[in-house]
Amino acid sequence: METRTLSGVDFLRKILLHILPKGFRRARDFGFLHPNSKLVKLVQLIKQVAIPPPKPRPAVNCTCCGKPMRDLAKLFRTHNHK
Repeated sequence: METRTLSGVDFLRKILLHILPKGFRRARDFGFLHPNSKLVKLVQLIKQVAIPPPKPRPAVNCTCCGKPMRDLAKLFRTHNHK
């Protein structure tokens, strides 16, 4: 990200660069990006399919006391890792 200080004229010029001239159409209105595209519908259908939950790991027992051990990776996992 970048922060800039612009005059009002420069700001409006940058905004107006994104407005198409009269008679032009956006590219996403054609091809596979069109809302009626079969590919778009297929992707939406795939997202709706339920993904089965992962199978739980078998419990690993401690060799000393015989009690099941806990998975420490689950305790220390953060949302930053993907």
